[in-house]
Amino acid sequence: MPSYNFTLGTWVNNAAVGTFSSHLWTNPGNAQLIDGAYAVYISAIAGQTQSIYLEGTGPNSIPSWAANEVLTSITVNIDRFSNGPSENLNTDALLYLVVGGTILTAINRADTSTVYPTTLTSAAHTFTSSDLSTLGVTKSSITSSFGIALSCYLGGQAANGISIDQIAGSFNTSFVNAVPPAVSYIPSIGMRSL
Repeated sequence: MPSYNFTLGTWVNNAAVGTFSSHLWTNPGNAQLIDGAYAVYISAIAGQTQSIYLEGTGPNSIPSWAANEVLTSITVNIDRFSNGPSENLNTDALLYLVVGGTILTAINRADTSTVYPTTLTSAAHTFTSSDLSTLGVTKSSITSSFGIALSCYLGGQAANGISIDQIAGSFNTSFVNAVPPAVSYIPSIGMRSL
């Protein structure tokens, strides 16, 4: 099953959600590459809060799909860690696909139960074939405006934070075999004995 890795070239703050709409991710563009430079969100107050979206669009490479190739799933990998102690209970809140500039909120693949560790760790999230069908996402949806939007929960102390090194992923496909041409049945004809 082919898999096409991608990164996203444009990262911005999107305040469509979040406890404080004016409280931004610092250096959102650092989510593009694994390079030790981080996009950082610091909680404004003690107690549980939710970040605004860290939104990325613009795949670095759009596959040249075969005619009989079907998009079967999209994997999103998030490399992240908590800046404060683990008891702060920082987790994903929302993880959505972005298509045509619109955040598709019908399917949320955030992992709200796994607490971010205090060391850099990668976590994989998969939008399944069923998810893509529900969202109406096909290979034709993968354009320069395709992307990912992440919002996080932060709990515990003030000045608690989350660092994201990279959000990237892969387009996973399969091939649908062409239908073989119909073959007419020609009965055998017996030979007359002489």
